[in-house]
Amino acid sequence: MPGQDPQQSQQGQNGQSGTAIPGQLPVMPQQGAAGGKSGLGKGPILVMVGCGLLVLVLVLSLVGFFGVRVLMGSGDDEQPTSSQEESPAEEGSTAPEETTDPEEETSEPVEGATTEPEETTEPTEEAAPVGEANAVPKGTVVTLEDPNDFAGSMDIVIGDVNWDATEWVSEQNSHNPQPTDQGKYIMVQAEMTYHGPDTFNSFAFGPIDYVAADGTPYEDAGVVTPDTTSKLALQDGESGTMHFVFMTPADLPEGGHFVVAGSLPLDEVLVEGQWVEAA
Repeated sequence: MPGQDPQQSQQGQNGQSGTAIPGQLPVMPQQGAAGGKSGLGKGPILVMVGCGLLVLVLVLSLVGFFGVRVLMGSGDDEQPTSSQEESPAEEGSTAPEETTDPEEETSEPVEGATTEPEETTEPTEEAAPVGEANAVPKGTVVTLEDPNDFAGSMDIVIGDVNWDATEWVSEQNSHNPQPTDQGKYIMVQAEMTYHGPDTFNSFAFGPIDYVAADGTPYEDAGVVTPDTTSKLALQDGESGTMHFVFMTPADLPEGGHFVVAGSLPLDEVLVEGQWVEAA
């Protein structure tokens, strides 16, 4: 341009062309207003937005899928638990057997089968000891079964003994015979208790016999006593007193035995009777 310094003109040209001048740094040409704008265009931005939406859709899909699985799996968890609890039994462990009460078990009769009645064994009653060797003390209860063919039993207790009852016998009845000078009466009382369905009458009761200490037996004298005029009629559980009288030698010492056997001959009484000490 006219009037411009050639050097400045040269520098301006060099600056516009970007040519390096010796001894100075090269100057980059400046972009003018007409040059293109800096930054990304619309195309890359749309691609990034689309990718972000796609990732979001995938994440939501995965969350929904696993959420449904979790809800469905919560209901299925109960069945495996029960199967696991039952698994020990399936593996061969034996469960405890149920015990049944014997009283609850009832056996039903089988058709056509005959049931035989069970044999019932009646208790055997021990026989009362008999004989002089098995004598019991006075005051002991002696039981006589079926006394004189009466059903049931009679309990007999030998009581007081009057070793010289001659006067007592005379007082009971004037027709009672008097003993000889060499004889006397002895009398014994016995308490009788009947057990049975009948009414026991003392008139039918067999006498009690007496055996002296020397072994001599004596039968009932058959004199009149209070039992003769007033018979005992005993029902079940009732008791009464009977008197038995024997004529013996006057010098007979106290002692010996009374023998209870009912209506038996004297020789059988001595073997089968129950002996009771007289003193």
